Amino acid sequence: MYEGARDNTMASILGTARQVLKMDKEELFQYGMSQNSKRFKPPLSEKDVRRISGSIGGYEIKPTGGIAFPETTQVPAAEIVVPKLNKVPYPEFPEYVMWGTSLYEGFVKPVCDVNSRIPYFMFLPAAALMMNYLGTKVKVPGRKQIPSFFMVLIGEKGRAIKSSSVEDAIEYLNVSGVHHASSETRNAEGTCGRVEGT
Repeated sequence: MYEGARDNTMASILGTARQVLKMDKEELFQYGMSQNSKRFKPPLSEKDVRRISGSIGGYEIKPTGGIAFPETTQVPAAEIVVPKLNKVPYPEFPEYVMWGTSLYEGFVKPVCDVNSRIPYFMFLPAAALMMNYLGTKVKVPGRKQIPSFFMVLIGEKGRAIKSSSVEDAIEYLNVSGVHHASSETRNAEGTCGRVEGT
């Protein structure tokens, strides 16, 4: 919060503290000082915080009551029916988009033929890394941008081995000489970032 609205904002903060927490003037001052340095740039002076807390501390605490609902809106518990939700199937990846590509034929298919990996969880990180590598080779006149692909892999818990799939894709592309995976290539979760060219 910047200059201009600081007094009103502090009054609102302390007014809430007075009403909800029932703070007295000194408690409001201490609370106001703790909020002052966190919320305001530049902070209010100590004198201003004491002035506002003193003013707010003089207000009467209003009694609060519960919210009254008309009887017509209340439904007896016996009439409430909890719906049964059907299990929604996971969407199916169109695996045909991978077929015939060098990533699929040279990397994904051989790995998946000998273990229980999910093919598109192997293919998508490798494709994103490849596109990010190619993005370092594309120059657009008048622009100093490097296009980047980012993705989030979401899969069935315990079945999709996301980090290993990303690590394997990085290793495959390194061995194939396509790119050099720098420390910027992945984070602690194994997600693909920008790929540095060789």
